[in-house]
Amino acid sequence: MAIYQSKGRRVQLEGREIQRGFRGQQIYDPSKSLGQAASDRIQKAGEAANQYSNQLSQLSRDFDALGQQNTEALVNFSETLSKFVVEKQKEYNENQKNLGIADILNGKTELNPKLLEKYEQDRDYLEKANEAEVQAITEVEKQDPALAESLYQESKAVGGWRGYGQAVGKAMMGAGSISSFFSAFLASDEPIQTTVNGQVQTFTPRTAKTREQLEAVWEVGTQKFLQTSGLNQLNPVILAEHVTPIMVRARGELLGQKMQDIIEVRRSNQLEDKRAEIYAGKKNFGDAKTAQQEILRLNKWATDYYGGDRTKANEETHNMMTHMIRVTASEDYSLATRMFNQYRNANLNPDKPSLGTYGDRYDLTDLAAFLDKTSDKKKAEADAVVDDEAEGITKVFYANPSKKTYNEAMKRLEELRTKNPTPGVLAEIDRLQNRGPNWNPGREQDLIDTAQSLGELEALKSIGAISPEAYNRGSQRFVEEQDYKKLLPSSMENTVRGFVRDVVEDKLGTSEEGFTQKSQSAVNVIVGLASAKVINNAKIAAAQGKTYDAISAQRDFDAEVKRLIASGDFVRFTKSGNVTKAQYSGTPLSGKTAQNTVSTVSSNGGTGLDLANLAINRLPKVTSPVRDISLSPDRISLSMEVLRSGGQVPSDVQFAAQTSGVSVPEYLRRQAAQYDMEYNEAELGQGANNYLENKKVSPRIANALANPRTAPEQRRQLERELARLRAQQQLPQQPMRQLTAFKPQVSSVTYEDPSGQPGLDIFFEDKQFPVVMDGRVKDISYEPGYGNYVVIESTDPETGEQVDVLYGHLATRTPLTIGQQVSAGQLVGIQGGTGNVRSADGTIASIDFLAPAPRGSGSMKPYRNFDRLRRRIGATFGY
Repeated sequence: MAIYQSKGRRVQLEGREIQRGFRGQQIYDPSKSLGQAASDRIQKAGEAANQYSNQLSQLSRDFDALGQQNTEALVNFSETLSKFVVEKQKEYNENQKNLGIADILNGKTELNPKLLEKYEQDRDYLEKANEAEVQAITEVEKQDPALAESLYQESKAVGGWRGYGQAVGKAMMGAGSISSFFSAFLASDEPIQTTVNGQVQTFTPRTAKTREQLEAVWEVGTQKFLQTSGLNQLNPVILAEHVTPIMVRARGELLGQKMQDIIEVRRSNQLEDKRAEIYAGKKNFGDAKTAQQEILRLNKWATDYYGGDRTKANEETHNMMTHMIRVTASEDYSLATRMFNQYRNANLNPDKPSLGTYGDRYDLTDLAAFLDKTSDKKKAEADAVVDDEAEGITKVFYANPSKKTYNEAMKRLEELRTKNPTPGVLAEIDRLQNRGPNWNPGREQDLIDTAQSLGELEALKSIGAISPEAYNRGSQRFVEEQDYKKLLPSSMENTVRGFVRDVVEDKLGTSEEGFTQKSQSAVNVIVGLASAKVINNAKIAAAQGKTYDAISAQRDFDAEVKRLIASGDFVRFTKSGNVTKAQYSGTPLSGKTAQNTVSTVSSNGGTGLDLANLAINRLPKVTSPVRDISLSPDRISLSMEVLRSGGQVPSDVQFAAQTSGVSVPEYLRRQAAQYDMEYNEAELGQGANNYLENKKVSPRIANALANPRTAPEQRRQLERELARLRAQQQLPQQPMRQLTAFKPQVSSVTYEDPSGQPGLDIFFEDKQFPVVMDGRVKDISYEPGYGNYVVIESTDPETGEQVDVLYGHLATRTPLTIGQQVSAGQLVGIQGGTGNVRSADGTIASIDFLAPAPRGSGSMKPYRNFDRLRRRIGATFGY
C-alpha cells in the first residue's frame, strides 16, 4: 500500500529511475529503514517462528501415534494452531517495528550513518529531479497547458517530492501535539503493568511514583502516540530528523516535572505525617521534663528533611509548634498554655545556650494574643454558664416566693459567688436582696394600691419591691404630687458618690477610684430612698402650708443620704485581721425591710426606707402555694446531657426540683414534656456506665462532660474530640461498595444556599463517609471551619471539567494519602464534628464542589456547575 498521497492521484513510489542513482522506494519503504535494532528484533522473531514450527511438527507426530480414530481431531487442531502462530507472528513483527520506531523517537537508537548518508543523497536527487521536471513542464505549459497538467500528474519526481513534503508536514504536525498528548496521558488512569526487580507492579500514569514506573508509562504512551498520530507509518529517518528532538525535549520536561510533583507530594505527606505524629504526642510538649527533648527531636527531623539547612529546619519547627498550639487551644486550653510556655523557653540548641530560645528568635506576640483571646472566650463561656445557673436559682424563688425559698436561693447564690463571682451572679444576688424575703410578684398590684403617697411608691421602686412599670401605673394616682419631683437636685447620683467617697476615705484613709457593680447598686438605692424622703417632706410641708423649695429639697436630700450611709444598711466596714474593707449592698444589710417599724413618718423622723416598710406592712401576711417551677429548655437539655455523662445536674435544677417537691429525674421528665423534648429514663440511668466508657478514652473529657458548668460550645468540642479519639482507636476496614449501597444509611441531605457553601450536607447514620466521585487525593489538612478535611481532584461527568471535591468535618485524619487514586464508594473516613458543625448529634458529612485551585491555596471559589453536580449526587442517595 502506498504511504503518501499527492494532491492529485495516488503516487506509486516503485517507478522507473528518473535519474541515475535515484531509487524512490529506498526512501519511503519503512521495511528497509528501521535500523539495526529493529532488524535484530525481527531476526529473533523468525527464530521464534521456526521454533513454533518445530514444536508443531513434534505435536503432529505425537497425534499420529494416537491412531486413525483421532485423525480428524488432529487436522482441526493443526489448522487452528497454525493460524494462531501466523497471526501471532504478524502481531509480533508489527510490535517489534513499533518498538524500534519508539526507540528512534525517544533518542534511544541511532540510525546507521551510512543509511543516513544514503537517505540524504537520495533526498537531494529527488529534489533536483523535481526541480528539473518542474522547469521542463513550465516551458511546455507556455505552449500547451493541458499537456503540462498531464505531465505534472504523471511525473514520478514531482509526485515523489510532493509526497516527501507531506510526510515531513505530517511529522511536524505530530511533533506539535507531543506535549498536549503526553500531558493528558500522564494524568490518565489507564492501567499499566510492568515487572521491577522480579515484582509485578500495576499502576496508572497518574499514580506512578518511581522513576522505573515513569519510564514504563512513557514507553506505553509512546506506543499510543504512534498509533493515534499515524507516525508509525512514516519513514523513521524523517521521524528522527523532525520529531525526535521535540520528543526528547518533551520527555525530559514532562517526566522531570512529574517526578518533581511526586517528590513534592512525598515531602508534603512526610510533613503531614509528622504533624499528625507530634499532635498525637502533644502532651509531651506540655511537660517540663520532656518538652525540650521533644522539640529538639522535632528540630533534628526537620534538619534532615531540609538537607541540613538549619534555618529552614528552625522555621519548620516553629510552624509546626505554633500550628499544634493553636489547634490544641480549642480542645484543651490548659495544655496549649503549657505547650506555649515550654516552647517559648526551649533553647534553639541546648548545647549552645548563647543562641537563645525560640521565644528570642521568633515573635510570639500573635500566638500569645490568640491564647489570650481563647482564654477570654472560654472564660466568657464559663461565666455565661454560671450566670444561667444563677438566673435559674432566682427564677425558682420568683416562682414560689417565701422566706424558705429566699434563704435557700441566697445560700446557693453565695456558693456560686465563692466559686466564680461573675457579674451575673453578683447582679442576681443584688436583685434577690432588693426583693427581700417577703417579696411576692403576685402582690405587686396590692402594694401599688396600698401606697398612700408618691414618696412610698418611689421608696418601693428603689428597693425593688415593685417594678418600674408598676411604679408608672401607680404614680398616676398621685398626679398632684408629680411637681414635687421637680424639686429634686439635678446631680443626685454624684452627690451620693461624693458622700460615700468621703466616708470611705475617713474610715480607710484612701478613696475609691471607681464604683463596682455592688457599690453602684448601693448608690442607686440610696438615691431612690433619699428622693422618696424629699418627695414625702414636700407633701407634708404643703399640707402644713409651709414653703418648700429647691434649697429645702437639696438640704433634706443631703441629710437623708448621710443618714442612710451612717445607718450601716448600705455601706458597712468589716475588719479581717489588720485589714478593713468597705462592704456595699443594694438591700439593707441589717435586714430591716418589711420588719416591724414605725407606723407613722413625721417630717423629721424616719427614713425613705421606712416609707417602703409602711406600704409593705399594710399588706396581710400570706403563704404562697407550692407549684412547679419552669426553667429554660436549655437548662433542662443541659441537665439531661450531664446525667447521661454521669454527672450531677446544676444547682438551680436541684433547687427547682426540691422546691417543686419531686425528684430530679421526675422534675426533668415534667419539664421535658412541657417543652416537647425527648426524655429517655433508661438512657439517663446509664450515666455512670457512660462516664466509665468515656474515661477509658480520655479521663479529662469524661470529667468535663460530667461537669454541669462546662460551657455548651466547649461541650460540643469535647464530644467531637471524644468521637475523634474513639475513631482513631479503630477505623472500620470495609470493602469498597457501590455508592448506592450507602443509600439506606442516609437520613438527610441538605443543599446549602447557593450564596453560601457550594455543596451539600449528608447525614450517614452509620457514620461511614464515602467518596462520591472518582479522583485523586489532592490535599489533606485541618481548618477551623471544616475541621479535618480532604480535597479530591475529580472530573464532572456532565461537562468533562475538573472539579475539586472537599470532604469536611471528618472525625479524624483520613487514612488516604495525597496522590492516591480513589473510587466512588471508597471510605474517605468517619463522619465527624471537627470544625464548625451544627447538627443533632454534632456530626455531619459535608461535601463542597470547588473550582480547581493550587494545593494549599485555601481557595473556596465555587465550581461553576456545582448545583447540578450536587443534586445529581443527592439523587444517588434518594434526595
